[in-house]
Amino acid sequence: MKSSAGYYLEADCFDLIRISGPDAARFLQGQLTCDVNALEPESSTFGAVCTNKGRVVATFTICRIKEEFVMMLAKGLAEPLLAHLAKFLPFYKCSMIRVDGTLTGLSFSAGHESGVPLPPDQKMQILAPESGWICSIPGAGTRVIHYGHPGESSPWLQEAISGLSPAPCSAWMIEDMQAGIFPFTQLDIDRYTPQELHLDRSGFINFNKGCYTGQEIVARMHYKSKPKKQLYLLTIANCPAGTLPDGFGVFSSDDQEVGTALRMIEAEQDTVFAIVQLPVLAEAGATTLKTGSGHQIRPRVLV
Repeated sequence: MKSSAGYYLEADCFDLIRISGPDAARFLQGQLTCDVNALEPESSTFGAVCTNKGRVVATFTICRIKEEFVMMLAKGLAEPLLAHLAKFLPFYKCSMIRVDGTLTGLSFSAGHESGVPLPPDQKMQILAPESGWICSIPGAGTRVIHYGHPGESSPWLQEAISGLSPAPCSAWMIEDMQAGIFPFTQLDIDRYTPQELHLDRSGFINFNKGCYTGQEIVARMHYKSKPKKQLYLLTIANCPAGTLPDGFGVFSSDDQEVGTALRMIEAEQDTVFAIVQLPVLAEAGATTLKTGSGHQIRPRVLV
């Protein structure tokens, strides 16, 4: 049970990649969907990497520390992303490596006085040498990720978690979903376009920056295509663990299957959170659908 003050992730739920060198910004600007050149020191933004066919390889939060950059992404995504970008790296004077250390996600309840300094939205804060740094998640000033150096204890982190309760990685993913962010994992690599995951709506793509790998396809879909399907968030109550399978179907009132779940997370108190892909609904909140197990659901657009 999470504390009313918030929670911290008891497991190591993130990977960390560091990009440094004189060409780091130029290299990233040609590969990422976000505008790296506009990212000020000690600031953060969302971003993604796509294939040349416009399929998403990874999503992440990227922070700038002077002329160096760090990417925070879901556990298990660092190696596939490094492998994908390796073919572009030899043309630039920079390095890109996975970094050891501990990344801890912390979520403070709105209005809660944590007792420790927190960076403003889309900012990062360098702590004392032994404490590492903290970076805020864009659009969520009460959620931060703390980096701790290997083998060193962080006084800031120890004080911060003292009033919080431990939670699994799924708690962070649910909060992402409620904020309109698709929780991207290894299962999703090279399967979806950014639009299919609503990355164009949730701040992962800058349509005013220059070219990047996959940009032509991503831009064409954004400006010339009208989506026939979109993502919806479902909150299903009274649904014990194991009731619904991964990728469960969603049905209309006349038992026609109209969509499938792309991500499902079982939470406390027999509640299931799911992101489903459905045909565009005229009135999402007023449309009643159901699962194969008979649970009535009212979809909300993932924005």
